[in-house]
Amino acid sequence: MTAPLTKPQIAVRICVTLLGTFVMALGIALAKHAAVGTTPISCLPAVLYNFFAGLGLPVTLGLFTFLMNTGFLVGEMVLLRGAFPKAQLLQLPQVVLFSMAVDFWMGLVVPALPMTAPVHHYALLVASMLVIALGIQLQLMGDTIVTPPEGFIGIVARRTGREYGDVKVAFDVGFLVSAAALSLALMGGLADVREGTIVAAAGVGVAIKGWDRALRPLARRLPQGPTPLPPLP
Repeated sequence: MTAPLTKPQIAVRICVTLLGTFVMALGIALAKHAAVGTTPISCLPAVLYNFFAGLGLPVTLGLFTFLMNTGFLVGEMVLLRGAFPKAQLLQLPQVVLFSMAVDFWMGLVVPALPMTAPVHHYALLVASMLVIALGIQLQLMGDTIVTPPEGFIGIVARRTGREYGDVKVAFDVGFLVSAAALSLALMGGLADVREGTIVAAAGVGVAIKGWDRALRPLARRLPQGPTPLPPLP
């Protein structure tokens, strides 16, 4: 049996996880600026941001990203009740970092990347998928703190006896339908739920496989072994 990691080794893995969080936030900002549809899990916060920002309220995309992820964390606690490991509350600081990183990148990306031709929008969409996939792969390599959506979907999958991938697809479809319906109801049209959303739903998974192969040598150099963080039941 592999020995548990030491504190310095755990710190390395946490740093890789947090780097992945920061990189993934950049991908979210790129997808939003591409304006041809965000990723399925980001489309609902994006729609809400568009609506309330359009009313002149001082809101940010990071704020609605925080609220959505916090909702997933609360959902984990409700489903598990007393079985929820207290150490998994470390998801909350990660959510805060992720939400702040989204706003950080939104402040840099939007002014710096003027979109003057249709091809720019789709090029930026492709770039966003590659960056989001890189962020996810780094989080997988770090393998320390689970993200609230991933944790919640995993719990639902185990409770229902379904495959994780099947449950994730169902959640993605639910997000798409909910965001589209909300966008039509609030703004009379589709905002951030477009062709790019469908492309991203398939493209990010393919890109993750590519990054997995490319980063495999680096992954082997990371400290290997179980962390003391209790897993979600």
